[in-house]
Amino acid sequence: MALFDRSNRTVFRDHVVNPLPEAGFLEMTVPDRPRSRLQSYRVTPTRPRLAGTPPEGEIT
Repeated sequence: MALFDRSNRTVFRDHVVNPLPEAGFLEMTVPDRPRSRLQSYRVTPTRPRLAGTPPEGEIT
């Protein structure tokens, strides 16, 4: 949270973590139970490319 200059856990979740699955960068490990205590996230294998980054396989 400190990396993103956030001190409030709820605000961090709402402004940083929640938009990532919606944008296709992360997926839930337990999608049927989003409030599970075992919930965590993993990077999607087909995540979108960030603006300004080279396509995969391209060496800069």
